[in-house]
Order: sequence, then structure tokens, then C-alpha cells
Amino acid sequence: MMHVIEAGSLTLEPQAAAHAEEMFAVLSDPAIYEHENEPPPSLEWLRARFAQLESRRSANGQEQWLNWVIRLPSSELIGYVQATVDRNGRAAIAYELSSAYSSAWVSRRPRPSNA
Repeated sequence: MMHVIEAGSLTLEPQAAAHAEEMFAVLSDPAIYEHENEPPPSLEWLRARFAQLESRRSANGQEQWLNWVIRLPSSELIGYVQATVDRNGRAAIAYELSSAYSSAWVSRRPRPSNA
């Protein structure tokens, strides 16, 4: 079972079909697809995709799918973060942020002291 994660000023909520409408607006921004992928074709498609991902497992059961939406203190959703964990415990991590927040969010993070 996935839980809500408080991460500083951000809240990570387990992604669910109920998030589709808010996330459709975020994911329909053409600016975030400058280099790859494309926006979801419709709200209904995104809702169905999020419902499928609620299983938290791939169809063959070999991967665990961990998906969270990212919420600001203002309650606005700004993107998602996901981890695909294989049966050996290795994970691939990905995220997608609204173009309004991507560079600002990254630039406000503290830099490591050895950078």
C-alpha cells in the first residue's frame, strides 16, 4: 500500500484515477514535450491509464509501479514522480513537471556542498 509523503513544501499523493482531471491540464502543456513524448489524447484516456496504474504492478507481475502526483501547499498539482521497480529491486525513476515550475523548482533546490 502506498502512502502520502510529505517532502518539505511538497506533498506526494499516490496517483489515482481521481487525479486525472487536474493532471490532464498539467500534461496537456506542449512545452513539456519539446524533446520527447506527447500529451495524453483525452481526459478519458488519461483517467483509464491512471486507473490501470492503480494496480501498482505490471501485467506480468514482474515490476512494481510506484506513481505519485506532486502537490504544492496551494493545493495545485504540478506533475508526477514515478519509480518502476524490477523483481531484483532495481528502480528506474522519472518525473514530469509543469513547464511553469520545472526550472524554478529545480533551481531552488540546495546544491550539494561538494558541487
